Amino acid sequence: MAVDPLSSRPLDLLYVAFFIIHIPCSMLVDFQAFYPSWIPTAYKLPALANWYLATYGDPVLAGGMGLHGRPVDVIWLKSFFYIEALFQFPVFFIGAWALYNNRRAWYPLLIAYGASTATTLIPCIAYIIAYPSANKPVLDFATMTSSQKAQVIGMFGPWVVIPALMALDLSLRVVKTLRAADLASQPASEKKTQ
Repeated sequence: MAVDPLSSRPLDLLYVAFFIIHIPCSMLVDFQAFYPSWIPTAYKLPALANWYLATYGDPVLAGGMGLHGRPVDVIWLKSFFYIEALFQFPVFFIGAWALYNNRRAWYPLLIAYGASTATTLIPCIAYIIAYPSANKPVLDFATMTSSQKAQVIGMFGPWVVIPALMALDLSLRVVKTLRAADLASQPASEKKTQ
């Protein structure tokens, strides 16, 4: 069976690009907290994470990296990093391959991924919205300026919207396929009444 080219499936193209872009983002920023001390600093790229934290004052990333708050206060953030590392990160590779090759059998996994990702980021956005505000940036993550909040929420936006769209879109595709299968399996007398 010939696979429709990815260019003829714009949402799949968006999802594949999203997965591919997400791989280095996770490795270079989100996973910094997991890298053991014996890995050379050049591979850990702490400067990138430090620049991001200094510029945007993001208490979500700072908390997840153990740089802000008591460990008990940010355990939910750490748990999201583990979900990303152990579940979502492998799905980036599987999802890009499956969607590129139009492998519909992988839709249930991608639906779970989309729902999981959107669900874990919504509390992060709520946390940013509720975070204490100040007029000037501070380096200790005690407060954020309105501009920092807007920028961080804006950066989080695609990471919520695209996975949520993926979960909804692929769910509708599965429902359509299952309805067609149900209809095809019904006796002819039942098909006429529907």
